[in-house]
Amino acid sequence: MGVDGVFVAEPVSNVLGGLACLLTMYVTVYRRLGR
Repeated sequence: MGVDGVFVAEPVSNVLGGLACLLTMYVTVYRRLGR
């Protein structure tokens, strides 16, 4: 991959991490409101 692979992988991992955090928050809030 090389240097380009590193520059491409970082934003992708950041986006995936952010989506995971959002999904976890939504699921937690939805469960609390649902019950």
